[in-house]
Amino acid sequence: MARNKGLTADQVTQILPNTRLRELIAPVVADFSDKSACRFGDQYMAVLVVTKYPARLPAEWLSRIRLPGVTVHIDAVRRNAAEFNRIVSDSLSGWSFQAESRNKGAYERMQATAKRDQAAELLHLSGAENEAMFDSVVSFIVTAESAEGLTARVKEVQGRLAANQIIAQRPWFLTKDAMLHSSPYGYRSARLHELYAMPMPSSTLAAAAPFSAAGINDGHGKVYGLDTTGGVVVIDRWRFGSSGFADRSNANMVVLGNAGGGKSTFMKLDILMEYMAGTKVIIIDPEDEYRALCARIDGQWIDAGNSGATVINPLEVWATEAVADDEEEADASRFNPVARHLEFLKTFFALQLPDDYTAREILEIEVRELYRAHGLTLDLTSVGHLEKWPTLSDLREQIASRVHAAEELSAGAREAYAGLDLFFKNLTEGSRGLMWDGQTNVTLGNDVLVFSTHSLQEADSSTYAAQYHLITQLMWREIQANRDTGEHLLVVMDEAHLAIDPKTPATLEAIKNFAKRIRKYGGALMVATQNVSDFLDPAIERQGRAVLDNASTKVVFGADGRELTHIVELYDLSRAEADAVARKAVGRCLLMVGQRKCILDVKRTPKMVQLLSTSSEKSPTT
Repeated sequence: MARNKGLTADQVTQILPNTRLRELIAPVVADFSDKSACRFGDQYMAVLVVTKYPARLPAEWLSRIRLPGVTVHIDAVRRNAAEFNRIVSDSLSGWSFQAESRNKGAYERMQATAKRDQAAELLHLSGAENEAMFDSVVSFIVTAESAEGLTARVKEVQGRLAANQIIAQRPWFLTKDAMLHSSPYGYRSARLHELYAMPMPSSTLAAAAPFSAAGINDGHGKVYGLDTTGGVVVIDRWRFGSSGFADRSNANMVVLGNAGGGKSTFMKLDILMEYMAGTKVIIIDPEDEYRALCARIDGQWIDAGNSGATVINPLEVWATEAVADDEEEADASRFNPVARHLEFLKTFFALQLPDDYTAREILEIEVRELYRAHGLTLDLTSVGHLEKWPTLSDLREQIASRVHAAEELSAGAREAYAGLDLFFKNLTEGSRGLMWDGQTNVTLGNDVLVFSTHSLQEADSSTYAAQYHLITQLMWREIQANRDTGEHLLVVMDEAHLAIDPKTPATLEAIKNFAKRIRKYGGALMVATQNVSDFLDPAIERQGRAVLDNASTKVVFGADGRELTHIVELYDLSRAEADAVARKAVGRCLLMVGQRKCILDVKRTPKMVQLLSTSSEKSPTT
C-alpha cells in the first residue's frame, strides 16, 4: 500500500471543512504581539477592564453587554472593614479639601466633588449599613472574526457600559496577563489587581449576578411573567426619562402579532394590573373582548355602535385643548374652543365625504352659521354647558332651507346643496342617526370606560372611521381633565388596524398625535394590531411608523409572512429574535423596553385567570 506523502494546509481545509474538527487536529496559535489585543487561531480578542463606576448601580447592571462574543469575568476579594473605613475616611478628607480649595480650577473642584460624594457613599454603606466591601476587578473578553469587527464590538461594549456611567478600557501592555486572568483557568493576576481593583459594595456585586441573561427588571412595578432563564420580568411603565431610564421617553406600548398568539390576554393582564394600581383606563373595544373584565371590576361599558343605546353629538363643543403635533400650534388655539371644534368637524365630515371638496366647504360655512345662531362664535374663549346643543337634524333643516331657496344660488351651488340635503337625510334617518343625531346621553364617570364598537363591524369603513375619530375626541376630553389630578390614565386602542384607511388618514393622524402628547397629561397609550402592514401603507406610512416607533415598550407575539417581514424591518430584529417571533408560541413574546430586550413568557395567577376569562355571570354597567 502506498504511503501518505503528507498534505498541504489548503488540502487539509478542503478535506476537513468542519472548523471544529480542524481545531482538534491542528493546535491553535496564540499571538500576543499587539499591545492591546491578541489573536487565537482565526479569532481576534481583546480584554476590557472596568476603571470607573458610580456608587450605586441598578439591578442587572451588566445585562446591557449581553452580546455575541462577549464574556464577563468578576474577581472579588473581601476587604477588612476597619482598614477599608480608615482608608476611605482619609480619602474623603482629602477630596473634601480639594473640592473647597480656591487654588483649584472649576473643573478640578467639580471632579473632586464627585469623588468626595462617591467616597461618602461608600463610607456610609460600609460604616452605617455594615455592608461588606470587595476589591473587585470586572473584565470582559471581547471576541470577533476580524480586526475591524473587534474594534466595532469593543466600542459597542464601551458605549453600553457608558449608559450606566461605567468606563471600561483596554489594559495596554498587559493583554496576556489580562487574558489569563479573565479566562476560566483559576489564574489571578496580582498586577491587574494592583492597577484595576476597585472597592465594590456587596449590593453592587450582587446586582451584577444575573449578567448571563438580559432580563428586564425595573426593581418595582408590575410582574408580567418570566424570561427564558426563569428571571422575573418587572416593568414600571411610568418610569421614563429619569436616571437609569433615559432610554424610555414615554409610557406608551404597542402590542403586535397574529390572532391567537396571546395579545388579548397580555393586554387584559396589563389593564387589570394598572387598574389595581389606581390607574384610570379607557378602552376602544372592537370585538367585545373586554366586556366580561369590565363587568368584574365594575367598569362602565358603553355601546358606541349603531344600536341606538348611546348617542354622541358631534356638534357639541367640548372644551378641550388641541390635539396637535406641534406644541406652539396647540398653545395658539388653546383658548378658542369653537375654532378647535370646527377643525374637528372638518375631519369628521371629510371621513364621510372624502371626494366632494365643494360640499365640504359649503358644509363648513353652514356649521358656522348654525353655531352663530346658537351663540357659539369664533371669538369665545370658553364655552359653558348648553341645555340643548345644535344637532345634525338642525343642520339638515338649515341645509334644506337653502335648497328651497335654490333660485338664489348658482347651478354648482344648487347641485352641492342638493347633494348635502340627500347626505343628511340618509345620515339622520339611517343607522348613523342612532349614533350621532341627538343630545349626548353618556356620562363618563368611571375609572374603567369601555367603548364597544362591535356592532359597527358590518358598517362601511367611512362610518367606522368617523365614529372612531369621534370617540378619540371624547377620550381626549377625559385626558385633558386628568392633567391636574396627578393620576395616571391608560388609553387602549385594540385592533387599531380596523380604524385605519389610506384614503382617510385623519384617524391615524389623531392616534399619532395622541401617542406624542399623551405623556404631558399623565397618560399612556397602548395600541394593538395584528396587521402591521396597514400602518405601513405608503399613503400613511409616516403616521404609522410614528405610532409604532414612538412607544418605549414594544410587545411582539407570534407572526409570520409579510407581517413578520414588516416587524423585522421596523424594529431591526436580529435573526434569533425573528426566529423567536416566527415560532408563534402562544403566550410567549419578544419584549422590548427602551434598549433592553428579552423573550417573555406571560404568567398569570389563578385569581387573574378567573378575572380575565371571557365568560361572565355579571352583567356590565351600561
